[in-house]
Amino acid sequence: MTKTQRNAFIFSFLFLQFIVSVLGGLFTLNLFTKNKIAPRVYVGGINVGNLTVESAVQKTREYFEDMVKNGFLTVKYLEGEEFKIKYSDIDASMDYDASVRMAYGKGQDRYISLIQGYLVSQDQWIRPAVMFNEEKLRKKFGELAALIDKDPVDANIYLKDGKITKVPEQKGIRLNIDNAVNKVKSDWTLNFGLPLEFKPSDNYEVETVYPLITAKDLEGVEEVVSRFSTEIKSQEDEAFIRLAASAINKVLILPADLKTGEDAGVFSFIKYLSAEKGIMRQNNEGYNQVASTLYAAVLNAGIPKDAITRTPHAAPVDYIDPGLDVVVLGDTIDFKFKNTLDSPLVIFCEVKGNKITVSLVGKKDKPAVK
Repeated sequence: MTKTQRNAFIFSFLFLQFIVSVLGGLFTLNLFTKNKIAPRVYVGGINVGNLTVESAVQKTREYFEDMVKNGFLTVKYLEGEEFKIKYSDIDASMDYDASVRMAYGKGQDRYISLIQGYLVSQDQWIRPAVMFNEEKLRKKFGELAALIDKDPVDANIYLKDGKITKVPEQKGIRLNIDNAVNKVKSDWTLNFGLPLEFKPSDNYEVETVYPLITAKDLEGVEEVVSRFSTEIKSQEDEAFIRLAASAINKVLILPADLKTGEDAGVFSFIKYLSAEKGIMRQNNEGYNQVASTLYAAVLNAGIPKDAITRTPHAAPVDYIDPGLDVVVLGDTIDFKFKNTLDSPLVIFCEVKGNKITVSLVGKKDKPAVK
């Protein structure tokens, strides 16, 4: 046998002796501490270390029983606000025997507990066996959501007397009920009786809700690039005119080169009218007049005809010159255009007196250098 082999043999022999000694020690320790929980073991924050199983059950019951019957789950949210849920309202209960059995350990877990408690002096935190009615908890969190939830506010833009005013967006917040329930399962059952904190900064239980339109989207929307008006000739059409005007008012259309896809930078008249209240299937001249007024403003803005989808009337109309009229019908005949300008466009459509005015707000393209 070489020297290297001899050293390896000695090392293996000593290591085996060490393992046998440790196992023997653990066996002896387990024998002498039978029916006693290892030191430094906590159930829901209560120290049950070195207690017998029976004593630990009694201690946990004495500590938690009144709390379970009459206590509250306290949720701290936002800036120091508290929302209390009575345990009895969610059928909360605790299995004391099961909790202590977990603290005592079984099989391999028992030996690990002894090592950590006697040899390593390490605290062990046992999650108590807490049960609750999840459906009832979700209902309570629905009540909390009514207090927390706040819708985001889109950035806004106003046009009055030719002057443009912008208002920045505001973020919203929302209680994610699924995540809130998971928080109860993971944290509350371990620290039973202690408050839970829903921090908006974590973006987990209380989530940030972002607006659809931000101030960044309105960058470059600085001036009226085009305006066109038509006179309302038929009072019968006025209600439909107002509906269509409201549907397209303040619609933002990004430049076509900032987006990708088939509908990149494209405005659809039918899309916004349908979203307002649902477009009527029959042809309505009120819708047509608003679409015609918008078409004239789009042409004045410098958007080329090959970027526009337009269907004319079969005969002239009395509210706009020939060649500027548009027909829209149900979801089959639409008026569309693509924003080919360098800046976003915002449509403003106003009905005042007997006049429809469409203003396109953006930034005028610089003339080409010759």
